This record gives sequence, C-alpha cells and structure tokens, in this order.
Amino acid sequence: MVIGTRWGTLPAMFETGLPLSTPGRRPRFSGRGGPTGRQIPRSVTPLAAAVTLLVAACSGGTVPDAHRDAGAITGPQRYQAVSAGYSHTCGVKIDGSVACWGCNQRGQAEPPSDSLLSVSAGRTHSCGVKMDGTVVCWGSNVSDTGTIVGQSTPPDGTFASVSAGGYHTCGVRIDGTVACWGWNRYGQTTPPEGTFTSVSAGAYHTCGVKTDSTIACWGAGLPGDVGVAHNDQSAPPPGTFLSVSAGEYHTCGVKTDGGVACWGTTAYGQATPPEGTFLSVSAGGLHSCAVKTDTSVACWGGGASAPSAMFSAVANGQWHTCGVKTDGTAACWGAIPDPNGGATCSAAAPPGGTYSTSPP
Repeated sequence: MVIGTRWGTLPAMFETGLPLSTPGRRPRFSGRGGPTGRQIPRSVTPLAAAVTLLVAACSGGTVPDAHRDAGAITGPQRYQAVSAGYSHTCGVKIDGSVACWGCNQRGQAEPPSDSLLSVSAGRTHSCGVKMDGTVVCWGSNVSDTGTIVGQSTPPDGTFASVSAGGYHTCGVRIDGTVACWGWNRYGQTTPPEGTFTSVSAGAYHTCGVKTDSTIACWGAGLPGDVGVAHNDQSAPPPGTFLSVSAGEYHTCGVKTDGGVACWGTTAYGQATPPEGTFLSVSAGGLHSCAVKTDTSVACWGGGASAPSAMFSAVANGQWHTCGVKTDGTAACWGAIPDPNGGATCSAAAPPGGTYSTSPP
C-alpha cells in the first residue's frame, strides 16, 4: 500500500514563508526522540538496566482492549512515559498496559494486549519492549513507495530499549549492541560496531549514545531541501552526552553538564536550543522541547510554545507534543497531521488526559 507524500496546508502557527515540501523531495517526518521508559543510568549495564525495568514494571494490572478509543476511557490515567510519532502517540501506563491515540490508518495506534516496559511511536508504526525483553511492533511494514521494508518485523532476541523512526526501527540489545531493521536506503539501519546505552531512530537517520558517552550517528546526512538553511543532522558535535533524540532533519542531545546541543536543519529554529540545564530533550519535526531540572518545559522552533505545567517527560511529534505531568497524567497540544496528506486526525487526546491546540 502506497503511503502518500502529500502534506496538506501548513497550520497558521507554522506559516513562516518556507514550503513544507516540493516535488521530488523526501516527505517530511518527525523521528521520535528515543525510546520511552525509565532512563538507563550511565553506571548500569544494558543487561542490568533491562532487569531493573522488568522488576519495576511488574506491578500487575489488567490490560485493556487493544483497540482503544481516546474518548472511551474516563477519569485520570497515570503514565510512566509517552512517545509521540508523526501523527499518533503511545504511552505506557503505570501498570504496564499501553494506550495509543491519534491517526490510525495503518494500525499504528492499535497496540497489542501485552504489557510493555517501553513504547516508541514512529511514522505509521509503533514498537515496544515486552516484559520478557523481546520486541513487538504494530502498524505499517512498508516504505513511502509501498515496498515492504520490514520496520514492523523485529528480529529475535532480548532488548533493553527500542526506537521507531520513519520507515525503520532500532533497538539496544541487552549486551549493548544495536540492531536495526526496516528501510536502509540511506544506511539508517546499518549501525556501527560498539556498545550503546541508548538509540534514537529519526526520519532517515539514527543516533545513539555509546557507553563512553559520545554520540554516533548513521544514515542520511543533509536533507534534500533546496534553499533551506541546514547542517548535517548525522554529524554530532564532540563531547559527552546523557541522551540523544533524532528528529526529522535535526537532532538534539543532553550533554553531561546538563546543557542541550542540537545540530541539523534549523530553518524554523528547531536546532537552536535555549541556555539552561535540562533532564531530557525531544526533537520533533519543526520544533524541539526539553524538560528543565526544575520540571518546567522549554520549547523552540516552528510554532513551539511551552506549557506552564510541570512535567517529568515530553515527546515531540511532527506538529504536536505530548508529555507526562509530574502527577502522572498525560497532556498533548498542537496539531495532528494526517500522514496521508489530509488535514488532521481526530481522537488526539490521551485516555484520561487532555488535548488542546495550545499548551496546558
């Protein structure tokens, strides 16, 4: 099935005079900040981290029906983490069950009934790490041309984390090595040797934090945007990092001193972070957001505006953002584009959470 490359009209909040797409270009897509779930400490091996996550997540609970309607669940719902894809979002609740909401043309918002340790939303597919460490994926398994590329067909083995990107997926195995699957036109599924603590799959590139805290990136470098200012999103700066998030055509990471560094396309200011110290960062399509050490949120880039509420984590999609508040509830804001070129999709509110066109 061919995935369309028509992107409709850019919402007013993003009207900066730059076109969303031109004929012959790769379609715009926001790769997801890396896997959701608990942060793996630097001093903990991937195997120990996986065991720690497994023990922490085994709190029991009944998994609701796999096909979830955002309007069918009432009352507060508590989340461990959320992951924003291109036009859908998934979250892991405190009991390990998973809820997804937003666009669902390819089944990307219909998670299985398994309890998961973490979840990652990509373009039109999603993946998660199950309680036994294996990876499960759902949604599209084809590229933008309709060719089967296998982004939703994970390999065997046990993983500490997983990250769903454009038409590819990558994960960190419990031995610290990285495995990738799916579309490899730009080398985005050909990771380097070595061991990693985390990995983040973007639209056409992938980045990971190595065990020495340096960043390695692979896949597409310069985007094919004529007349748009950019740098190479696959060329990280020197230094040591705590985490990394690969977006559409830019990448951001939290340095070991707490500052944020971004690189790649910055036509909308999405790769120009503010000063300050941060706990985490998420690179989206035209914008980026990060949680400060005081749990407030800072956002920058096209149409970005920060919420006033306190958050433990945020995740950026193409034009929308979702986060987990410090009370465990989820909130989303922004626009939800249809990946097939329509205006928006409905049911953008998280179950038991809130959604608005402006930050909470």
